[in-house]
Amino acid sequence: MDSLIYLTSTDSDGVYLSIAAANVVIFICGAFGLAFGFFNLYLVLSIDTKGIKEKLLEDGNKEKVQKMNYTAEHIQEGANTFLLQEYIYMGVFLVIFFVVIFLIDDFKFYTAFAFLIGCLTSIISGYIGMYVATRTNVRVTYQAAVVNDEAESYKTAFNAAFRGGCVMGFVLVSLALVILAAVILIFKAILDPVGTEEYTQLFDYIAGYGLGGSTVALFCRVGGGIYTKAADVGADLVGKNEFGLDEDSPDNPATIADNVGDNVGDIAGMGSDLFGSFAESTCAALVVSGTSEELIKGGNFYFPLMISAGGIIVCIITSFFATNIITVTSKPRIEKTLRWQLIISSLLLTPMLIFFSLFLLPEEFKFNTGTLTYKSTNWGVMTCALIGLWCGMIIGYFTDYFTSTEYAPVQNLSYSCKAGAAINIIQGLALGYLSTIIPIICLASKYTLAFII
Repeated sequence: MDSLIYLTSTDSDGVYLSIAAANVVIFICGAFGLAFGFFNLYLVLSIDTKGIKEKLLEDGNKEKVQKMNYTAEHIQEGANTFLLQEYIYMGVFLVIFFVVIFLIDDFKFYTAFAFLIGCLTSIISGYIGMYVATRTNVRVTYQAAVVNDEAESYKTAFNAAFRGGCVMGFVLVSLALVILAAVILIFKAILDPVGTEEYTQLFDYIAGYGLGGSTVALFCRVGGGIYTKAADVGADLVGKNEFGLDEDSPDNPATIADNVGDNVGDIAGMGSDLFGSFAESTCAALVVSGTSEELIKGGNFYFPLMISAGGIIVCIITSFFATNIITVTSKPRIEKTLRWQLIISSLLLTPMLIFFSLFLLPEEFKFNTGTLTYKSTNWGVMTCALIGLWCGMIIGYFTDYFTSTEYAPVQNLSYSCKAGAAINIIQGLALGYLSTIIPIICLASKYTLAFII
């Protein structure tokens, strides 16, 4: 059953997922994701903004580049200082909360330990995002400003920005997946669960992993968001009104603080938030799978982790379309390229979901909650996953439609500015309400279909 040669085996009782082979696949995919993320980091950092290239620095660009580097260094220093202070205060709370969880959970160390691991992983994810962002933004600006050829400028600047974003995405998911798989292995070896009750208890302990991620995300998102908004308002009120400085002038210290807040709140906080969402959803699926005799007997509870592992490989393939195949050579192609990322990833994930659902899950299995028993099939799981995937793509596409300058909604809204602020606000509100119709229909439909299936 635990052979590394075969991922699954079957007998009269159903499909068995080789736990050892599943772990090998998860760790290999996680390693690929980490390697790809750090490879993109290398490509971004290899853009030397301090090494002056004379042929690219004509028409006084040398002074602009030096000022750009000066501003970027202040933003990097400010972001590091902010996160250090935030993590100090957060650390005090996390230690107290760790003790509370330890005492409440029948003096069991497992939930508290998983919580602590989730906190540390979330902190690392957020810091990596901030570190990459504060070094990517200056390099994107550099490529856009100093490359003389317009098409080449768009291409190099977009690739730098896209690769910078890839670093946090791939490193975050890969790190979260590998650590979660390791925690499951460690807890499973210690507790040696047998029946559904023991597996449910095991996954209840592991749910602390997602709680830790969400706790850190709460601090990072809210704290960074409040900081950046206060700095933004301060920059506008004091810099523009009192001293007549331009919007986002680097001579205004509040502008630097605003950019620091954007990096620590919208990027470091977002990284922690994304990790929390990933960990929570995966842990929730594990808790549900622990109530199924068929899934724990065959090792099929690894199914959600296998989906994430396969998704890493799919996203690696998809990213090459943006940087090497569908190249960006003009402004309109930026949105089109990102839109194709959504479509291509959905198309590639569809057969993967079908294959994994039919190959890694038994045809029929039950979930026993103690009072009620629910029946499910691999076809039902597959259909629910595909509905969620394609609803996500539809929501993403319509969000782009209502916010892009290429389409009528934003274009008509810009025309309304000629009639005055009142008309502009009214039409903007109406457009915002209208943009929620498709997402609401998709969400309501997919949840309804999930319960029916």
